[in-house]
Amino acid sequence: MKIYWGACNSGKAHLKMLFRADCKPQLNFTNDGYNVLKLDYVDSNEHEVFYYSDGKIQSEIRRNNTTPNDRLRYNYGERYNYVDDRPPVPRTRFKDRKVSQYYPLFLSQNWEHLIDEWYDCELMITPYPLIGIASPKHCVTQQRTKPTDKCLSLVKSATNIVAYKSNLLDSMISKLTLFDKIESAKKSKKLTGRFVVFKDLSDVYNKHKEMLWYHLDGILREHREMEYRLRQLDIPYQYFDLDNDNYDIFECTNKLPSTYTHPDWDLTDNKTHSNWTILRDIAEEYIELRNLHDMRLDATITGKA
Repeated sequence: MKIYWGACNSGKAHLKMLFRADCKPQLNFTNDGYNVLKLDYVDSNEHEVFYYSDGKIQSEIRRNNTTPNDRLRYNYGERYNYVDDRPPVPRTRFKDRKVSQYYPLFLSQNWEHLIDEWYDCELMITPYPLIGIASPKHCVTQQRTKPTDKCLSLVKSATNIVAYKSNLLDSMISKLTLFDKIESAKKSKKLTGRFVVFKDLSDVYNKHKEMLWYHLDGILREHREMEYRLRQLDIPYQYFDLDNDNYDIFECTNKLPSTYTHPDWDLTDNKTHSNWTILRDIAEEYIELRNLHDMRLDATITGKA
């Protein structure tokens, strides 16, 4: 089993596609601490397995008779496309579940028995609850519980891989595209006493660029808090450089170019290049402002952010 650890925008979609193409069972945790989704395969049918707080387990066919090409199909897109004019891609929870059923499973203690259902998974994506963290938000706010021996046994029996990018500028540009201008407008009221409506990233930068630094700081902090937690619990792990390392370590039969899920902007287009340049300049300023050399934890330990 491989456990892939990464904060927001860290190559998780790429790994999910590779394991789906190979029909290898995988486990994906929601970002809000609510639930987990298992993808399993029977013949050529892809099944989604849902878990509920009342103990119910439900399996549904997601796709019938899929081929590797079906499972490798990908179109880049974000909720707000700050760089080009392609239609935005909404980011929603898998399946629209009733709130009464879709209880925050990992904010309770009634889920450890599910571990027995997960031993056949060949990939887990950032399973925070197994290390005593309910969700990415709880990771950043340092809310922790003590993981049980059963949780730690599963994690330590796996190959733990922490993803990062050595190309910091490219990494920060991609993370800027995830900036949620609607949520940030709400947060601006807490900081300024009034709602500030943002048109695009240039507008955010000119009106309240601290919101951009807050956004990037949150992603960086999650990554380092996650890595610190692995060390705190004596969980061995290895790094995976998304820019230079080989995906062969994941032992998947199907192959993809390492840039397959990377933003595919057409920078030969003048307007697109102009918009991309705005993100690049903002990213460069952030890297210089934070004296950022590396996203990994040791950068803070050595005093080089």
